[in-house]
Amino acid sequence: MKIIGALLIVICGVLIGSELRERLRSRVRILGEYESVCLRMISMIRFQHTPLDRLIVKLKDSDSDVISMCGLYVDEGDDFREAWEKAVASSGEIQLLREEEKKLIKELGEYIGRSDSDGEITMLGGMKEEFGKAAKRAQKELSEKSRVYSVCGVLGGIMCALMVI
Repeated sequence: MKIIGALLIVICGVLIGSELRERLRSRVRILGEYESVCLRMISMIRFQHTPLDRLIVKLKDSDSDVISMCGLYVDEGDDFREAWEKAVASSGEIQLLREEEKKLIKELGEYIGRSDSDGEITMLGGMKEEFGKAAKRAQKELSEKSRVYSVCGVLGGIMCALMVI
């Protein structure tokens, strides 16, 4: 019975390490999505002259929680700023990000739609670069800490299992 308990403890340690590693992966994915969304917005504004409300509705099929929820809120009749704030507040994925990364997402919603097309393109280009830098930092952190989390999970589980036995 103790062996089964010890095995379960080791498995829990492995799962905790895997969960921490998966959070880092999700951070990289989320930031990459926002970089991609900025690029898509730039293309839509530059080549299709898409207005802000239509832009968000077109992007609501995005993998990003905030963008898709914002698109739904705009469809329901909310104005863009209100929809963006509600989407950011109710997003689950944003909780995985660091404060400076959350701030970037909030700033994206604050700055978009406040300028002419050229200003929008310039602003979105800058935001795209910022999301790209944040994604690279997160990728670096993932490569540095991924194994550490896995190994610490296994070793922590083994240590706890040895204390049980």
